[in-house]
Amino acid sequence: MKTFKDYLAEAVKEYTFKVKIAGVLEDDHMSAMERALSRFNVVKMSSPKKTIMQEHPLDFPADVVNTEVTMFEVTTSLPISYDSVARTLSDHTGIPYGSIVVRHDGDPLEQEQIRELEKAKAKEEDYTPIMGQAYTDKDTVKLDAVHDEKSKGSFLKQLEKNQKERGNVEVVTGLTEGKKPETLSPETIINTPTSYFAKGKK
Repeated sequence: MKTFKDYLAEAVKEYTFKVKIAGVLEDDHMSAMERALSRFNVVKMSSPKKTIMQEHPLDFPADVVNTEVTMFEVTTSLPISYDSVARTLSDHTGIPYGSIVVRHDGDPLEQEQIRELEKAKAKEEDYTPIMGQAYTDKDTVKLDAVHDEKSKGSFLKQLEKNQKERGNVEVVTGLTEGKKPETLSPETIINTPTSYFAKGKK
């Protein structure tokens, strides 16, 4: 049977976000950031990871160019706005506010950043060229499944069904059927407007 402490521990929520900083960071910067984030009840903080130098780093303003990006993950027990985290880190480290980006852990843009990290760590021998290689079973399509007699018969039946449905529709005039034109004078003849609609045969 669970105790009250067990239920209390399950009720405690944790909030995870990623911090990305454009530029070269020193050890003093990391120490200052740890002290700045301690006010938010940090549960854990991952080791920083660096990307290769990029001309226009993802998520940063256009004036941030030709620099590497340092990323780390932070988990807190208190909810906090990402703007507050960025402002706090900027105030305690002296890093420009525009060079700090805070994102949710599940942000789709993070997947692009992860791929960039994998590219930076990849070795030349790990790369497998696609051009000039033979097709595999995965890349080929079984023509028998598309052009066999069964699929042809199904296609012809569908065409016959569509033809019958189209042949069961006729266009008739609803307002002038069986009516003569109204005559105002021998010189002027006004016909009643015609309305066209489709109806099925009975």
